[in-house]
Parts: sequence; C-alpha cells; structure tokens
Amino acid sequence: MNEYLEWARRCFAEIKSGKVDIHNRSLGLILAEFNSSKYLSGASFADLDPTRPAGKEVTEAEFHEAVKNCYLIQARQAFDYLRSGAEDIRVDDELGGIGVVSAIRSSLEKSEKGYAALDPSGKFSEEAMRRSVDEAAERARIICARGAFQKLMEGKGDVDTLLNTIHKVDVVKLDPSGKQAKSQLEAVLSEAEKQGYIRQARELLEDIPSGRSRYFDAYTIFSSPEVAVEELRDNLKKAGVTPAALDPQGRRSEAEMEAVIVERCQQCHINNARDRYKTLQENTCNSALRPNLGIAYAIDDIRDELQLAGVTLAALDPSGERSATEIEQDLLSTRKSAYIKNAQAYYKELLSGSGSSSGYQLLGVQSICDALKEAGVDASALDETGTQSVGEIEKTLIMLAANIGQEPCIPARVSRGNGR
Repeated sequence: MNEYLEWARRCFAEIKSGKVDIHNRSLGLILAEFNSSKYLSGASFADLDPTRPAGKEVTEAEFHEAVKNCYLIQARQAFDYLRSGAEDIRVDDELGGIGVVSAIRSSLEKSEKGYAALDPSGKFSEEAMRRSVDEAAERARIICARGAFQKLMEGKGDVDTLLNTIHKVDVVKLDPSGKQAKSQLEAVLSEAEKQGYIRQARELLEDIPSGRSRYFDAYTIFSSPEVAVEELRDNLKKAGVTPAALDPQGRRSEAEMEAVIVERCQQCHINNARDRYKTLQENTCNSALRPNLGIAYAIDDIRDELQLAGVTLAALDPSGERSATEIEQDLLSTRKSAYIKNAQAYYKELLSGSGSSSGYQLLGVQSICDALKEAGVDASALDETGTQSVGEIEKTLIMLAANIGQEPCIPARVSRGNGR
C-alpha cells in the first residue's frame, strides 16, 4: 500500500475522532501531516476511509466539518488550560508565539463558532462566556506574575523575562494576602530586579573563559567573549551599579574588576585557540563539504584567537614548557599531516567506489590534489603501504578524473634520491 496514503488515512482518523491535544499533538500539526501525505499519495477524499461502501465515501465537505469540530475541541482545551492555575502560561501574544487568549479566539473563528460554544452544556450566553475568558485571563496573569516574582526573589530565571510577566499586572496583585502597601511591594521588586541583574552579570563573568553561559542556556556558545562582556555591562547598567559589584565579597575596586574582565576575555580566546589546536591535531576540524577548508579555517582561527588575546603561540601549551618557535613547527607539521590524511581518506573512498556520484568524485579528485599541494608532497603520499610508485598513483588519479571528464592537477613530484 502507498505509505503516504496510509499516513493520510491515520491523520484523517485522528481528525474524525477529534483526537487533538494542544500540548502534544495540535490540529495544526495533524493538518500539516495530512496535507503533505495526501498530496504525495495523490489520493482523493474518497480514498481516506477504505471501510466505507461505494456511495458512502468521505467527501470534502465532511472532512472540513470534522476539522471545524477539532478547532472547537482545541478552543475548549485552551480555555481549560487558561483556567488551570499553571504558572507558566503564555496568556498574551509575545515575540515568538501567540498567547492562549489568541489561541482560543483563533480556534473559535476557524470552527465558525462564538464564545458560547466554549460551554459544552450550552447554558451560558455569548457575552457570559466572553467575560469568563477575560476573567480567566486576568487570573492567569496574576498567578504567572506571582510565580515570576517568587523566582526573581529566589534568584532564578532570566530577569527580563520575569519582569515582562510581572509587569502585566498591578504590583499590589503580587501579594496574595493583600496586606502589603504598594510602595513596599515596589521597593521589594526594585531590589529583587537589581540583585537579579547583578546575579546575571556575575554568572556571565564566571562563564566567559569557557565561552558558555548559564544566563542563556547550557549549550549557548558566545560568538566571542566580547559579546558576553556587552551582555555583562548591560546587566550592570540595568542594575545601576559599577563593575565593582561583580565581586560578591565587595573587596575589590572597580578598576580591579575591570582587570578581571579583561583577563577572563583573554583566557577565553586562549581556550578557543587550544580547542581548535586540539581538533587540528585530532584531524576533526573538517568541513562536511570541503574538508581542506576545515584545516585552513582551524589554522586561521588559532592565530586570530591568539592575536585577540595578545599572546604568542606558546600559549597553546598549558604546561608552558614549549616555546612559540617549537609550537610553530608543530603547527606546521600537524597541518601537513592533516592535509595528507584528508587526501588519503578521499583516495580510499574513490577507489572503493563509496563516493559514486559524479559530483562527489569531482570534489574528491580536486580535494586530493589540493590537499597534496597544501601539504607540499606528491602523489606518493597517497600510498600508505609503500608498494606503489608515484607514476602508478598518478595514473590512478588521471583515470578517476577521466571517469567524470576532468583533468586533475597532479602535484609536482618531490625528489627523494631513490628513483621513486
């Protein structure tokens, strides 16, 4: 059976039975799968239910009625979620997504129903249910604001995100007891905001050397430590404090903490250079499409990072035992070895026929010749066994290139004094 047709039928069965879930499998997702699979299968609506007898097939009108029913189910689910009391509800539209209130309104419009349809019993009027949605939204905003306020007081979460949620309600709503004065709550919120920005700045300073930051997420890698410093200074500015606040003990001056920022940036650049040096040594710096470029980029990155750090190649050795001259020689040797390994790998693949497409073969032949040229060696470097002459290997390269109508640029032979 056509697998796409089977897929379309499964999607139709979900829609027909109203099996939608706004949290896990929304109608939008199901419809996207249905439309693509129906198109790829070339099926008609009549093909969607093979159990029906002739004359009783699924019609387009029936399908659209089922979709409208699902939109109504989805609107009711969103309404229930709005009333659930969860602290992480996106009530209103924000950058990156629509809120629950908009989701309710949109689903009702697509179901061609009014707010009264949110009540399955049909006891409440359109206006009553509209008020219910508005009241539920306001309660949800207050619950979310209180949760965000608590996180801010505990020193958790992104301050700007928390404040955005908190400022959706009057500050007096943050106190469930209603006993605290507005001025008192404003003072507490202001201090929590200040301490939150200071916390984020300190986290950034701590994480700069590694190029990672808890301020963003566990996997965020800065484009440069200077970007992290910009974020750090922005947090200090929002807190209304100087870099001296970066010292939790409060013992160091502003100038001393400025020096720490510079030292952390320098260490980040050095760590980046060491990481690239390691990938070069392990020959894992290759670009997926152009492996030789990976090596060139790694070399450039190492030198650029060290230049930004204001140090020499000697900084690549954590032990400090090797000189810049020694590491320069090792870098050149590693570079040569990496290019030779790339050429040998491509040569093996082309000989084995694993790179069957003409485009891959062309890229392979070119990459072999380019790598040999960069390494300063001739075609004999492709023979890891030492059993083939340079001439034999060159003939093989010419044959591989001829298969795709190309003429390879064979590197000049290197004199060895042994006749080979």
